[in-house]
Amino acid sequence: MRKFLSLKLPIDLAGLLFVNTASWGHSKTDLVTVSTGDTLTGAINNMAAGKLSLSTDYAGTISIKWREIEQIQSRYLYEVRLDEGERLYGRFVAGDTADQLTFRSHGQNRQLDIDDIVEVRSIEDNLEDKLDLQLGTTAVVNTDTRTLVLNATATYDVRNGRTAMSARVEDNKTVAEDDEGRATEISKTTKVSFSREFWRSRGTAESFRVFNVVYSQNDELGVDHRGSLGVGIGRYLIQDLGHELAISAGIQGVQERRQSCDDQAARMDPYSPERETCNDTELFFSLN
Repeated sequence: MRKFLSLKLPIDLAGLLFVNTASWGHSKTDLVTVSTGDTLTGAINNMAAGKLSLSTDYAGTISIKWREIEQIQSRYLYEVRLDEGERLYGRFVAGDTADQLTFRSHGQNRQLDIDDIVEVRSIEDNLEDKLDLQLGTTAVVNTDTRTLVLNATATYDVRNGRTAMSARVEDNKTVAEDDEGRATEISKTTKVSFSREFWRSRGTAESFRVFNVVYSQNDELGVDHRGSLGVGIGRYLIQDLGHELAISAGIQGVQERRQSCDDQAARMDPYSPERETCNDTELFFSLN
């Protein structure tokens, strides 16, 4: 676990900013040797877009260019995705072949070219090792405003897919002065999302299925609550080291409390306090 805490006072002393973040992952015992000959110790989070994310006790989370890596040793289980779509499950072990990593899968060592690997994910048996959780809080306070923000993100990796969760809660309080005196305005924004990718077939990665759930609430937009549940399919169009393109599309059901289910009626009276529960069906499309 690593935890950072910072406290900052602006120069004009008109406000206070407080930031606190924490994250959890598996123990920092992985060994990564780079092209300079140095060996770094930490916990491999993942490798994507040609960068390896390594959590360390001495420098926080650092990013290493994948092509700069000479060797990896780890007692943890990883999923390696190759550029032709094959997925391998096993452990990185010591090797002595240049421009290749030694990966032990199903009791056999396999030499993998650095350029053929497009993604690495940590896969473990224990919950505390599977779950990568990050929490953050921010508070901004001055004489006229107060903003409190809570952020949480998590990924949960298993052999047959990837789960991602995120949450953000923002509470704002603003004091404004007009002809009638000082008025206080309070608003709150909430968004929680959950998504799951299922690999279409074991051992390949070109196609996958998608499941997602999203809940949001926004006082400024007049949305009491909006919830959606969707399913779809996706496909990787490009899979190269440092370059990846994936699309997904599907259908989702949406329930929302808003001023009126009739868009024309809502435009005629945009400030009406009345709310209706509306059920809709939408198509969604995602490009990553």
